[in-house]
Amino acid sequence: MSSVQTIVQASINSGPDLPAELTIEQEFTVIRSERATRPDPAWTFTDDARHFHAWSGDRDLPTLDTRSRNAPCDGSCGGVCDGEGYTVTEHFCRICGQQIEPGRLPDQGEKRIPTARHWHLLVDSDRTLAQTGEHVSVRIVRDFLGYFGVAVVTSMSMASLGNEVRVTTRLDGGSQLGDLSPFSMGMVTPPGMKGMSWVK
Repeated sequence: MSSVQTIVQASINSGPDLPAELTIEQEFTVIRSERATRPDPAWTFTDDARHFHAWSGDRDLPTLDTRSRNAPCDGSCGGVCDGEGYTVTEHFCRICGQQIEPGRLPDQGEKRIPTARHWHLLVDSDRTLAQTGEHVSVRIVRDFLGYFGVAVVTSMSMASLGNEVRVTTRLDGGSQLGDLSPFSMGMVTPPGMKGMSWVK
């Protein structure tokens, strides 16, 4: 698991922005496959009708149609499929229909696959923000990035600093964090609205 902490401004239930620390924890699953492959970035092919094909930079095949079909079990799975067979993926030229096998390279070894992601906030304030166990709406801003989601208050602690009382509230994420667009953060004027003013 990897963990990242950063200082942010957090608004609870649309209240004022408060100083907070955001922690995001990412879990991973390690997998290993002896048969794994990956696209060969150097692969190119010209079919019989002189149509050019290659992997694009985003590992896509823009000139090929991809089709899947079921194939009967041939025993290569060692009985894992219980006789249900397996899926075969085939590629065909979008223009002439010639079947083409895109080039691939071996991709063996261990790989870390991201799985669950958890987050929590430690919010500093001069008052109680919500009751323990209460679900709240959260909006988080850091520099020009914004996030929002639902959290649950899991603990609170109080400390006296002279005549001032500070309350640290821990909120654990009860949903995934959504990204706030620059429009919803008020940083960008939507197209066609420049020069417009709102009168209440």
